[in-house]
Amino acid sequence: MSTENKENDVLEKFKTFFKIGVKESKKAIGKAEVVLQKTIDNGNTRVEKFQYESKLDKAYLKLGKTVAEKLSAKKNAAVASSDAEIAELLKEISEFKKEITERTEKLAEAKASKTSEAKTTAKPKTAKAPAAKAKASSAKAPATKAKSTAAKPKASSAKTASKPAAKTTAAKAKKPSPKSSDK
Repeated sequence: MSTENKENDVLEKFKTFFKIGVKESKKAIGKAEVVLQKTIDNGNTRVEKFQYESKLDKAYLKLGKTVAEKLSAKKNAAVASSDAEIAELLKEISEFKKEITERTEKLAEAKASKTSEAKTTAKPKTAKAPAAKAKASSAKAPATKAKSTAAKPKASSAKTASKPAAKTTAAKAKKPSPKSSDK
């Protein structure tokens, strides 16, 4: 009977871990869905902005063509913004500029919210990481210094003088000579 109980316990643990795994997977998929939707929205906004920029360029070309035609038709022709055709083109241009500005602001807001979300989620991780690295580096620091001094005895004295952490025996030998001359 004890083997039967062990099998039931293992089966129950498996079921429990499976349920937890499914629940966590659903959470992760939900978060991924939100991020994916934001990315799609930003992509659509960029495409719309590009389309309006293209329309703006075409409107400027059309305006230039219209003005050139009017000026070339008559030698002393006057072109004014009050002309119906030109006024219509100027109105389109201002609308396209407005749409481009809206899309640019929308993208800037999305970028700002993305960076603020990244900073808020990154703060706890970065707070723990340097402390762990500091402990690891302080424990390994003496060993690496010993290795670096043993590994660089062939280095010239000019190279070792620029690196105070890696002192060679030649650099150590130079220190006593100025002290003896000071006496």
